[in-house]
Amino acid sequence: MTEEDPTGKKVLFFSHASDLSGAPIALVRLAGLLPGHGYRPLVLLPCPGPLEAVLKKRKTAYRILRKPFSVLDFLSILKKKRPDIVHVNSLVKSWPVLAARLLRVPVVWHVHEYLGQKKLYAGIIHAVSDGVILISNEQYSLFTGKPKAVRIPNGIETDCYGRRESVPKKKGPFREKDETVVLYIGRIEQNKGLIVLARAAALLRGRSIRYLVAGGVPGGASRYMAEVSFYLTRHGLEDSFSFLGYRQDIPDILSGADILCHPSYSDTFPLVVLEAMAAGLPVVGTSVGEVPFMVENARTGFVLEPGDHEALARRLWQLASDPDLRRRMGAEAQVRVKELFDIRVHAARMAAFYDTVIQKKECARRRGGFRRGLRP
Repeated sequence: MTEEDPTGKKVLFFSHASDLSGAPIALVRLAGLLPGHGYRPLVLLPCPGPLEAVLKKRKTAYRILRKPFSVLDFLSILKKKRPDIVHVNSLVKSWPVLAARLLRVPVVWHVHEYLGQKKLYAGIIHAVSDGVILISNEQYSLFTGKPKAVRIPNGIETDCYGRRESVPKKKGPFREKDETVVLYIGRIEQNKGLIVLARAAALLRGRSIRYLVAGGVPGGASRYMAEVSFYLTRHGLEDSFSFLGYRQDIPDILSGADILCHPSYSDTFPLVVLEAMAAGLPVVGTSVGEVPFMVENARTGFVLEPGDHEALARRLWQLASDPDLRRRMGAEAQVRVKELFDIRVHAARMAAFYDTVIQKKECARRRGGFRRGLRP
């Protein structure tokens, strides 16, 4: 379906960003599959950005809101397109939810962010929207007893990550003979825990392990990057770590690695963990957000407490020194991610939730109209 295609229900997506971070990418993956479930997507972007190229490649209709008139532009599109439902993809912007409610268009709020213990905040989110989509059990626990909330884990395109047997292991400039490659993917900032991996590497110094770091340094994190670099130099590890910078060829990088390390101090739903599992890698992660549900401890990888570099070193060496264990865990990981986190499963659940929200809204309208008709 295209934007001009008259068939199917219309869903209007609002993306808070136009970059290639987790939430916008999850939105694009979902939008591409919704036509198969009877929904015609139109994505609204706040500004030009690299997400446009992905939308064009996938032939998904999109618009860029005009600044400084974004709110008026959004209201105009709502009135003109008359979507069956609006999907607001982040808590970063609340005004699209209020605008949709103003025009009485069913609206769902997709919560990708970490909410901590903010029960009052959860109550407000539930009150102002027609439906709330939560991606983790931790988030969902705040919405206990709230009927408009549903937990739908994000999904990934598992077919993009071939089985390990079919993907040649890339030696390249980063891997020496017989080295085990431990991969870190993510921004280089304090809450992501790269320094914890560096401390674990110091305990494993002299072992045949190569550490690849794929991720950029966001603004304000340069001091943390300097701290990591200083630590590596002080412990003679600078030659063991290869910094690749921000990368978009994640499937290729995963195909050349043996283990994914995700040492984060805080997270909600790290897609990179699922991507590694789909590529057949065991994951050593921390017990934050949805990671303990993604990774079955001691079966598809290991789940540790954040900041425990000694435990991290033990588990990394256990995997590095046992190729058969890596293969078994990687194979189990692929089965799990396909069963629970495939994007097709995600899209089907999302479309079913849209149907429910639209039906409830329509029933409420009819009841309201009926009551108004009874008034003298």
